[in-house]
Amino acid sequence: MEGKVAQKWGFGMAPPKPGTMTARNQACEIFLGLLRLDEMPAVSEEALSAISTVKGLFNRVVREDQWDWFTVASQLGHPSRRISGVIAQESTRLRTAIKHGDTTVFADARVNLLRLPTRRCLAMNLGRARMADESGAGWIYVLSTREDPSLLKVGMTVRSVEERVKEINAATGVAIPFGVRRCWRVSDPRAAERLAHQTLQEFRVRNDREFFDFLSATL
Repeated sequence: MEGKVAQKWGFGMAPPKPGTMTARNQACEIFLGLLRLDEMPAVSEEALSAISTVKGLFNRVVREDQWDWFTVASQLGHPSRRISGVIAQESTRLRTAIKHGDTTVFADARVNLLRLPTRRCLAMNLGRARMADESGAGWIYVLSTREDPSLLKVGMTVRSVEERVKEINAATGVAIPFGVRRCWRVSDPRAAERLAHQTLQEFRVRNDREFFDFLSATL
């Protein structure tokens, strides 16, 4: 049927297949092992492939152009696009250095990656670290559908953003699943939501709904 909605998840929120997740976890393990080395490792396709895979994960966060980009961002602990971009760049330098035996660039890229939250992000992906449990903290989220990106839903949750979006998408009146455009960790989500709604009040579609017209608002 023409125009039929086929996707089960909002854009960016598709879960990775088990085989894909296994391969990504293996790449994270290898990458962490490389960061523990003080000397240049021998060239191996396994190492080069692992670096490419990890770089690809962070690039997903930067580009936001894949069906699982938000899922990946969540698994990595929600690194910012800026930080993710730098980690991806330094990963490229690390891979090039290993491939060409450049000890100077390898050492420099390794130090930079260790200074960045690379290890914590990969540990989060492997389930060895978790986000700090801050009392009262939560999330502000901005949702939209890919089909109508101009209509934004701005709200808050004290649970995970994924849980909240799944709940919203399960509602009877939702024909096309929402995906996350942005989310922020905040110490007082209810106060942050009130402030966000007050700031965007002139762009509100209905006073009793948390939908806003993106064509008029600049976020």
